[in-house]
Formats: sequence, structure tokens, C-alpha cells
Amino acid sequence: MAQSAILIFERQPRWTPELQRQMTDQDIRIRPCHSPRELSRVLVDYSKAVIILDLAAGAGECLQFLRSTKRNENVTSVVIASSDDQDLEWPARELGVTAFLIDPVSGDDLAGLCRDQLEFRHRALRCQLP
Repeated sequence: MAQSAILIFERQPRWTPELQRQMTDQDIRIRPCHSPRELSRVLVDYSKAVIILDLAAGAGECLQFLRSTKRNENVTSVVIASSDDQDLEWPARELGVTAFLIDPVSGDDLAGLCRDQLEFRHRALRCQLP
């Protein structure tokens, strides 16, 4: 089982290449997923992960994925939305999303958020060990 990953659901490759560029020197797997089903399937391969859901890929699919996914303290979800989808923030947060970002988002900001989320999960895991 690989240690950390950022799993990205997007239709057009935008965030995947940007995060791969941002994190070339880190031991974090950046993996694009082309459907929520694929996200669910590959998520089990990682001990901790950040899931990025781009609502432009399908807001309904993203929310359904969040609804059907069991909460896991080692996984955080981040949503990237257009200003048109801003009204979905609270439903997404109620489904466990830790960050709801309105596009435009910089690659630096997204990479920093992902690093912070993975580090937070890493610290939480260490605190739980006997």
C-alpha cells in the first residue's frame, strides 16, 4: 500500500499535470481518475489521501460520490467549483468536504492545501498510535 496520494476527478487534465509539476520532489502519488467509481476503486490503495473533485466534471456525480463514500479520517475531500456552483458549498461540507474552492485557484494554493491536508492526517495518525 502506497503512503500518500492526491486523487483527482476531472474531465479535462488541468489539476493533475499542475500538481505533478508542483510535487515532483515529494513522495506523493498524483493520480487522475475519470469517474467517481474509479476514485472509489483506487482509494483503497493508499493509507492517506486527498480527493479533489472538480465540479465542472459533473456536480451531481461529485455529490453522489461524497454521499456514497464512507467517512475516513485518513481521507479528505476538496471541491473546486465555479462561482455558478457556489450554492453547493454547504451541501458539500455536510457530506464531509474540508475545503470548497471557487475557481480561479492557483496551482501553488492547491498544492499547499493538499500538502497541509496530508500532513495533518499524518500527525493525526501518529497521535492515535499506542
